[in-house]
Amino acid sequence: RLRKFVKYIGMGDYDFVYSQQFCTNLYAVAASFFCGVPCIGSIRNDVISEVRDRDLGLLGWFSLILPAQMVANSRLGIENAKKYFRNPKGIHFLPNVVDTNVFFPGNQKDPTAPFKVITVGTVWKPKRMDRVIEIAAILNHRINRKVIFEIFGDGEQLDVMKKLAESKHLLNSTLFFRGRSSEIASEYRKANALLLTSDHEGTPNVVLEA
Repeated sequence: RLRKFVKYIGMGDYDFVYSQQFCTNLYAVAASFFCGVPCIGSIRNDVISEVRDRDLGLLGWFSLILPAQMVANSRLGIENAKKYFRNPKGIHFLPNVVDTNVFFPGNQKDPTAPFKVITVGTVWKPKRMDRVIEIAAILNHRINRKVIFEIFGDGEQLDVMKKLAESKHLLNSTLFFRGRSSEIASEYRKANALLLTSDHEGTPNVVLEA
């Protein structure tokens, strides 16, 4: 995979290689070395969870140390980098932004309509979509007002989460999996609340958008 990546990079004329995810920092480091251009890595979370990622193992530490320059969307991530002997001088804070021409408040909600809760993100383990299902199951039995949960996104755990929701008799009645949406700003405006259940986040765009 790395050989193909370096070969592809070598076909172009680039000023630098930028890794958009922490888990691809080492690919960017290797490609920049072979191609003779600078490398910029990324910190997208709180550093601690990224370095300790069991899928990366020791490579998690190297992913933090080896990029000469890095960008982070969380000041906490920059502070935590010091705990792993990373010089913070090479890490630059790059805050998340949203387009307020696209993401803006909606109209007043109908208090008699079902209360709509949405979750937006990749359906995989770090996002803990199972918590959304557990919360839906609890509220379904504890309050009188109808609450609807909608999950926007897909991922490797999508089928597993659907089966979990079905086992709790929530699927397509209280909880709906909507997949990816090209009109997510409109979905935010229709919702009453955003539910974020991740184990770890840096500065999540979904919160800014909502």
